[in-house]
Amino acid sequence: MSKFFFAVLGLGIFWTSCKSSRTVRDEQPLYAISSEALWQALDSSRFRYNNFSGRADLDIEDRFGKSSAVGFIRMQRDSIIWISVRKAGIEGARILISPDSVHILDRGAKAYYLFAYADLRSQYQMDISFTALQDLIAGNAILRQELPWNSGTESGQFTLMGLEDQREYRFWQRPADLALSAQSIVDPISGLSMRMELDAYYSTATQSFAMHRELLISGQEQARIKVRFTKISTNDPSLSYSFSVSPSYEVIRGLR
Repeated sequence: MSKFFFAVLGLGIFWTSCKSSRTVRDEQPLYAISSEALWQALDSSRFRYNNFSGRADLDIEDRFGKSSAVGFIRMQRDSIIWISVRKAGIEGARILISPDSVHILDRGAKAYYLFAYADLRSQYQMDISFTALQDLIAGNAILRQELPWNSGTESGQFTLMGLEDQREYRFWQRPADLALSAQSIVDPISGLSMRMELDAYYSTATQSFAMHRELLISGQEQARIKVRFTKISTNDPSLSYSFSVSPSYEVIRGLR
């Protein structure tokens, strides 16, 4: 279960603070802009949907080695996250995440895992939330409330940094449109950190979506995960979130 499980976590739960892998180019002087204006741009540019579906190619590198898979993702905002992870067209895992619990079908092991967020917080000693996961899948800033910000520049981009309960949030924004190009969270208490870079924005008539993501994860588990969306759609009334457990599957409650 671990490989599929950490693929899901890599889509958005963990936190990192590795240095950016972007090439530093000759910087041009950036125009003056306040931290309040930077935050307003982040907050107002959130990708909005009632429901969302997407197909993404996944490349995962962690302590289990390297692997590739395809993820089919569906979300009902603030309600359900549904993910099917497949290799060569065969489903290896199906995941259903609600605001209070996580359900995983491991097809290979014929096992059904059920656990609450409290189990994850206890096992990995980090604050995991449904809201954070759906925001990261949508490519939005993981933070929803405003903090006292320190603004600056780095590698030709604007930066915002704020602290909440000793946890450091940092955002990078492109000068051209102030779109989110990277975000990181560092938690000194748990020792966990995460950085996600975003690129290849696809623009619709009203909003933009980052089709490419790269996650660098540091902490109890180390991982690098590349996500390349190849298809997205929003507000499809026909989406289903089917999740049925075969009677032959072993039921495992909590984390082992």
